[in-house]
Amino acid sequence: MKISIIGAGNTGFACAAHLIQKGYDVTVYTRNSEKAAYLDQKQITSGQFCSGVFSVSVTADLNEALKGADLLIVCTWANAHHEIFEKIYARADCNVLIFNGNWGAYEAYQIRSRLYPESRMCIAEAGGMPYVASFSAKDRSLTVKGVKRTVTVAGVNGFLSDSLLALLHSLYEDVQTVSSVLTTSLEAPNPIIHIPLSLFNLSRIEHHESFSLLTEGFSNRASNYIEGIDRERAALAERLGVAYEGITKQLNGFWGTSYPTLTEVFANNPVYQNVKAPDSISHRFIAEDLPYGIEPLVSLGAAIGVETPYSKALTDTFYLYLQKKEHQSVRFDTRLLQNV
Repeated sequence: MKISIIGAGNTGFACAAHLIQKGYDVTVYTRNSEKAAYLDQKQITSGQFCSGVFSVSVTADLNEALKGADLLIVCTWANAHHEIFEKIYARADCNVLIFNGNWGAYEAYQIRSRLYPESRMCIAEAGGMPYVASFSAKDRSLTVKGVKRTVTVAGVNGFLSDSLLALLHSLYEDVQTVSSVLTTSLEAPNPIIHIPLSLFNLSRIEHHESFSLLTEGFSNRASNYIEGIDRERAALAERLGVAYEGITKQLNGFWGTSYPTLTEVFANNPVYQNVKAPDSISHRFIAEDLPYGIEPLVSLGAAIGVETPYSKALTDTFYLYLQKKEHQSVRFDTRLLQNV
């Protein structure tokens, strides 16, 4: 199976290392031609999980990345999903898997419904990133701190191809399938954690303070707020008639633990103890997870008649603080929600 990874960041290279370790043919795509030239077929050192030295084809030519691919794994920021899918639909006919969906599969479905209604491409997304990893392009070094035990996946229109499922089962210990991509996006674990904790620690972030977001930046009141958003996501899922698993149960499921509270999850799981806080307001934890993780809960709630006061207060406060009046986000069509 030939696999092309769209996105050359932490998750993209962690995924590449894992796939190469399992014997798959992998190409990584980045829009940055200098980065591609610097990394293409060069030795990359990987530590902890997926340890060893590997090399991979890296290209800045999307046509080259798509040529002959059996599967595309999209690991870009969510604000790139729309552009990526418009290009993919026009040039490829293969399975697509989005890691850290953040409504990526829904946006792909919007594009398909409008421009490519005859396409039968399998579009799937996972509820979150399977890897806790950091990649330094400059040093050509990768550290994979953990690979999640459980990965939850869904496909547009409920369709998941046999070849995609076989691949996932070859990589991860426990692959859980759910019937709707609305579930995988509602359950996205990063935004519900990153955005409240970033807002509550903004002065430290803007002073470039180095601290652990999930331990030093966490408190019981922060936990209460996160649980408030969790209840809102559950209410949205109930109105839509799709499954939803609460954030504490979900985090335990990733790693096979059974801590009863968020506080205990973060305090006791080594994977979460050294997650560095953002060092600026342009960090992915904020720049992606606010417009594509929390704000969509507000607009979705408005579209289907579900109150989201925790999410709305968080979104409004953040944008007022950032003094941003215009920004990208997901827009919902209630007709498409019934069929996705």
